[in-house]
Amino acid sequence: MRALKTNSQFKTRALTRYPSAHSDLADEIVKADLDRPETLKPALSGAYGLFFMTNFWQEGADEIKQATTANRCC
Repeated sequence: MRALKTNSQFKTRALTRYPSAHSDLADEIVKADLDRPETLKPALSGAYGLFFMTNFWQEGADEIKQATTANRCC
């Protein structure tokens, strides 16, 4: 993400459950959650591409479900 932002070829948008914790990560920070599919489509509107990272380290996280949600939303 930071490399894309530095390159300036693309405007970057980070989707996160905690926008205030990641305010310097991208050009635009949007609140969204892989466990809440209804938050993804509006957050990704107009996006050229998608790179996502699941929160596999969080206890109870279902990485396969999160990946499937991200894949289906767009």
